[in-house]
Amino acid sequence: PSGTLIITPRQAKLTHDTETFGKMDPYVLIKIGGHSYRSSAHKSGGKTPKWNEHLKIKTNGETSIHVFVYDYDSVGKNDLIGEVVIPATSLPKSGSKWFDLTYKNGKKKAGQIELGFGFTIDVNVNVDVNVDGGKINVPGGNINIPGGDINISGEIDIKGGKLPSGILIITPRQAKLTHDTETFGKMDPYVVIKIGGRTIKGSAHKSGGKTPKWNEHLKIKTNGETSIHVFVYDYDSVGKNDLIGEVVIPATSLPKSGSKWFDLTYKNGKKKAGQIELGFGFTIDVNVNVDVNVDGGKINVPGGNINIPGGDINISGEIDIKGGKLPSGILIITPRQAKLTHDTETFGKMDPYVEIKIGGRTIKGSAHKSGGKTPKWNEHLKIKTNGETS
Repeated sequence: PSGTLIITPRQAKLTHDTETFGKMDPYVLIKIGGHSYRSSAHKSGGKTPKWNEHLKIKTNGETSIHVFVYDYDSVGKNDLIGEVVIPATSLPKSGSKWFDLTYKNGKKKAGQIELGFGFTIDVNVNVDVNVDGGKINVPGGNINIPGGDINISGEIDIKGGKLPSGILIITPRQAKLTHDTETFGKMDPYVVIKIGGRTIKGSAHKSGGKTPKWNEHLKIKTNGETSIHVFVYDYDSVGKNDLIGEVVIPATSLPKSGSKWFDLTYKNGKKKAGQIELGFGFTIDVNVNVDVNVDGGKINVPGGNINIPGGDINISGEIDIKGGKLPSGILIITPRQAKLTHDTETFGKMDPYVEIKIGGRTIKGSAHKSGGKTPKWNEHLKIKTNGETS
């Protein structure tokens, strides 16, 4: 359909290795209708790379998607590992699916890639959201949605010590761990979250050791629960995954938005395991299936009401620059990676982070620990705009 397709390259199991020495640095390239979209490379990801990066792609009646996996080379040509042409009829309606990769014009197998799919319009809300059904009342005009996904993001409104009904977005950002479960080598930490009998698991940071980083959005349904149970495990391909630490977070201790550090323990709370930084957001999903016709600022969806008593509502998409000025709304800037030539450290590697200033407002990203001259972040930074020129 016409809109924005969100493809999330999650991981791959590759059988074709383009490197004679060392490990490959695989990245994903997607081509649709003459447009190309590229993910970050997984440094030394080898035959088992992981990305979990959201690529937003404009679509308008295309019949297929061409997906390539390349090995990034800082010197010379990037080598093709494998590719696949996916007919639109083979896409899942939602969730993830594995696809076979080939090379040599389809004559040789290259492995498999797991891709996640979604189709959304993002509506970002800066105030509390009161839910009573499925219509969103916003002064002026109409957006008629006969069918696609609409996500209304906002602050978490905790009433009576309970989580509201909707979807909680938890983003494990990083951890500083003091409990090491490995005698030899580095841990591969991952996060598990449990709420009201439901469980969601994040990807492991391969060799993340005591300072893992994830920045992965985990979405889990909530409906009046009073706490969240967060675990950090060390992934083991052979045997049982070891618990590094855990924390039970009361709903009343959650930030309304943004990130917060929490203490981890093990041995039933008797021993300290370190700290974890978690980001939080809250989304109400209204599921639709077809094109979106825009005529102003009201979204009509059959049944009920979602009343937004205040704040800005932004329908995310392209940035409409008129007269050299940023429009009034929320600009989402995603620092992906950098190739730096200036090194401020005499010994050791730099811990680079990004700071953005617009019209007297400042927002700061997380640091890439020991990122050195090639840091990666892939963190969404949201900042208000109102007519600024730079």
